Amino acid sequence: MKKKSAIIVFALLFAGFTFNYCNKEKKSYDTSFSQDNAYVENVFNNVSNIADEAFELSSNRSNLELTTSYYLSECAEVILDLSTNPYLLSIDFGEENCLCNDGRYRRGKIMTTFTGMYREPGTVITHTLENYFVDNDKVIGTMVVTNTGLNELEYMQYDVEVNGQVHKANNGRIISWVSDRTREWIEGRESFEVMDDVYLISGTASGESSDSLSEGNNRKLMNTWQMHTTSPLRVALNCNWVSAGTLIVNASGWDEAIIEYG
Repeated sequence: MKKKSAIIVFALLFAGFTFNYCNKEKKSYDTSFSQDNAYVENVFNNVSNIADEAFELSSNRSNLELTTSYYLSECAEVILDLSTNPYLLSIDFGEENCLCNDGRYRRGKIMTTFTGMYREPGTVITHTLENYFVDNDKVIGTMVVTNTGLNELEYMQYDVEVNGQVHKANNGRIISWVSDRTREWIEGRESFEVMDDVYLISGTASGESSDSLSEGNNRKLMNTWQMHTTSPLRVALNCNWVSAGTLIVNASGWDEAIIEYG
């Protein structure tokens, strides 16, 4: 796992897109896909963040305590087993809702296996979910982070693959999401400070959302979307915004959007 107590969120929040078109008729767009994408991406990023925090707590690698942790509270049970191959980290929120320190209710388990430490080339970290819920939304899927070693520029590089679903409790909608991205760690690797880390993010993500079951147990597909980078997105952990890069977004009912950061 990581050698830093890092609460790293690589969420690209696309809620509230607005576009101005010169000399074109103003169009009305359904922006619910951006909210769906932001929500499901944040849910899976938090799975990784929770595992990082649980490892720090259980291995005594830092001064982090439950009273100062961002996610884990006293109703979560953490077990770290370094006798297995690969190593196993279990985070059990119980069968009843557990109020976590970030204000969200969770239940079920996050099971994380890892073959080595986050900085070690070749390490594979796999997060799986067992009857896992966030604010009563059921979350299904896997997240795999692979350290592919130093690239030609001597930056540590990671492949991050996510394949998952969120079943919304309030309206029965299902959000499906697939992501295949590369993280290039370009600054901060030499220090043990978290907030000086800078990454370049590239790759693709796609999703779809469907409404609740109707007559005949058929679901109506509501939104589909795909996005990919044409130049890597620069993400500094001490900044709330993407500072550089280009993202192409294609969504049902939308014209193609080119988002240039910086």
